[in-house]
Amino acid sequence: MKRRNSKASRPKQVNSGTAKSGRGSQTSRRGKPGKTKSGPRLAGTISECRVFGFEARFTPEGPAEEDARRFQEFRLEAEERRQVLQVRELARRKRRALDRIAATEKTTPIIRSLLNDEISPDKAAARLKRVIKDEELRREVMDHWAEVVTITPEKEADETERLACERADIRRRERLLKIDKAIHRGYWALVEAATAGDVTAAEYLAETAIAAASWLLHAENSQPDLFKKIARSQVFWPVLAQDEPDWERSAASRIAALDVGADLRVFRTRFRQARGTDANLPARLWAKAAVRVVEETRWRGLAIARLVRGFSSSRELAHFCTEAGWKLRTPKKWADGAYGIAPFAKPSLANWKKVVRAMIREEVPDFHLRPEWANQRRTAERRGRDTIGEIQNAILDDIISALERLAPG
Repeated sequence: MKRRNSKASRPKQVNSGTAKSGRGSQTSRRGKPGKTKSGPRLAGTISECRVFGFEARFTPEGPAEEDARRFQEFRLEAEERRQVLQVRELARRKRRALDRIAATEKTTPIIRSLLNDEISPDKAAARLKRVIKDEELRREVMDHWAEVVTITPEKEADETERLACERADIRRRERLLKIDKAIHRGYWALVEAATAGDVTAAEYLAETAIAAASWLLHAENSQPDLFKKIARSQVFWPVLAQDEPDWERSAASRIAALDVGADLRVFRTRFRQARGTDANLPARLWAKAAVRVVEETRWRGLAIARLVRGFSSSRELAHFCTEAGWKLRTPKKWADGAYGIAPFAKPSLANWKKVVRAMIREEVPDFHLRPEWANQRRTAERRGRDTIGEIQNAILDDIISALERLAPG
């Protein structure tokens, strides 16, 4: 590739290919980040194998950060490729529309002669075949003429308006996709140069991010309802820190007014408040972490499903993975029960217990040896029930008990 191009069930698996990644951006004599021949990339060297997973990886602190970052990299690259495919699809639609218009103009004399009984239907059909070689295009043109014959002045005006709107929409989408693509390519070029130590690139990156956040605020003030609708489906929302007292309060009020992430709460439960400090209760910490891992996994399932729709098929997405050097790791068995599970709450608690037990056993096979479970090991030893299975079951029982106390009604 010349450049990176840029829940009811488990998402369709994506086949993998040889890892392919690029070099960092070059720097011009003026210190500005330039473009490599292959364009900006997220990956390192071609020998690297970039592995991602559909399910999140468990740690006692929650989803593993490196694994989450890697999945986000995959999703961003896939989204960039999806945008490229959208541009191609828009170009295809535009070409097809122009072909239809040209073919319609060519066939006008033939249709006029047919309607005036100057030629027979068979002769008209033969001429149409000679004029339009493409059978599908010929069928579209004939469908058009079939509508024209029976069309009323009102329908004709509506069709003219519809076609004008369609052409305008295609032009609008083409323009916005080009802008979006240019912005993302520019940002990644700055990121690569800045992470390599380019001071100028780091300054540009900070300045453009601040500018983007300022422009977002300006647009947000102009169209609050529009941006509130967008913010409800976002995990993050940018705010500008200021060297002023209590700036955090105004930022928090803004986020609250936008209702950021409200539509995603099905993927991030608000735990029921329990007594005691989490730091002193490892079972509660593990229970909360397990819930977040399952929620992250469910969100990834939705993200993959959206990508498949954006790519038109899972095969097209797999083709992207092969070209970009992404490899899907072997799925975990516990995730089978996670994708279709209902949001974490009392009614769905029985299913969550099964998934959490299976997840901890598969993700951390020797979890009973961790230092936070020393009390459970000593208790098991005093009771004479200190086999690995007995200790692990006792720990899992504590985690499940904490899970029950955290579940909202």
